Amino acid sequence: MESELDRILADLYSRNKKLAEKLLEKQIISAKELEKLLGNEQIPLGQLLLEEKLILQYELKIALLEQQLNSKRLGEILVEQQAISSEQLANILHKQAWQIEKSKMSIISN
Repeated sequence: MESELDRILADLYSRNKKLAEKLLEKQIISAKELEKLLGNEQIPLGQLLLEEKLILQYELKIALLEQQLNSKRLGEILVEQQAISSEQLANILHKQAWQIEKSKMSIISN
C-alpha cells in the first residue's frame, strides 16, 4: 500500500521532471548543467547512520574496510554485523531517498 509520503514524493518528482523538461526545452539550462546540479546530491549512507546515532564511528570504519575487501553494499555489511537491523536499514534508505528528492526540488525551484 502506497503511503501518503510516497504519493507526495511521486507528485513532486513528476512536477520537477516537467519543470526540468521545460527548462531544457527553452534552453534555459543545458542537459549537462542539469545533470551536474542533480547528480551529486546523495547523502552518504554512513553519514546518515551516524547522524541518526544508529551506529558508532568505529562501526562505520570497520564496515567500510570490509566493503573494500568484498564489494558488498554498506547497509548489507552493517546488517550482517548486526550493527543495525534490516528495518533500520530500510528506514534510513527511505530517508536518504527523501533527502535526495528534497535537494533536487530546491535546486530546480531556485
